[in-house]
Amino acid sequence: MDQEVKWVVVKKWRHFVHPVRTIQTKLRNRGIAIFLFCWVVMAGLYGCAALKEVREMESVTGPCKLECYEEGNKHANCLGYNSGLAASGAGGGACTQTRARYVECMNKCRLHHASWNGDQQTVRRLLEKGADVNMKLSSNGGTALMSASENGHTEIVKLLLEKGADVNVKLSASGTTALMLASWHGHTEIVKLLLEKGADVNIKLSSNGGTALMLASESGRTEIVKLLLEKGADVNMKLSPSGGTALMSASQNGHTEIVKLLREKGVDE
Repeated sequence: MDQEVKWVVVKKWRHFVHPVRTIQTKLRNRGIAIFLFCWVVMAGLYGCAALKEVREMESVTGPCKLECYEEGNKHANCLGYNSGLAASGAGGGACTQTRARYVECMNKCRLHHASWNGDQQTVRRLLEKGADVNMKLSSNGGTALMSASENGHTEIVKLLLEKGADVNVKLSASGTTALMLASWHGHTEIVKLLLEKGADVNIKLSSNGGTALMLASESGRTEIVKLLLEKGADVNMKLSPSGGTALMSASQNGHTEIVKLLREKGVDE
């Protein structure tokens, strides 16, 4: 009798345990499924965030693109985008250091970036916070003043000059100055501002000996040529080794008014 009772108890226990184990298995499987679902969602979200981050890096223009190219390239590689891989490559925490280095580079370059893009509000805010107005880019020695001068952002040039921007800084390789950039691109008002702050009209390009006057003469900037001549630009400086002059540049490009101005200043012919 005892054996029969035990057997009944065991059968009932099995009847009870089996559904419990089934429920546990289902819960475990469901948990795994939920985990996998969450992992896929998080990977997707990370992928979108990473892609957005890479696109933001690609949208950077001007001097900061060159300045921060190396750090940006390393970070993009870490995210898995430079080799066409999915963003679920290294990613996450593995990219924290590359992201930090890229952000640090861009923070140092913010004044240049804002000056290049004509973002007057950001330039003003950065200057008020003590940004170094004469900070040179390590890639080419450029300054925020050069960025603003090249792109014709007159109000930003004013802000930078008010904060003591050096008008005679040269690019490290070519020797280009803010005055040369403004003269070549025809930004007359900026040329006036730079000359008022003592920009040297006779600084030569280290690459070929060119001057602001030669650049303005070649590109047909008559009003700028007048301003440079009034400030004592040497009309007889020559390119090296070609021996070209401002008069030759103006003549070859058909800028007759500039030819006339140069002749009035006693240029050698």
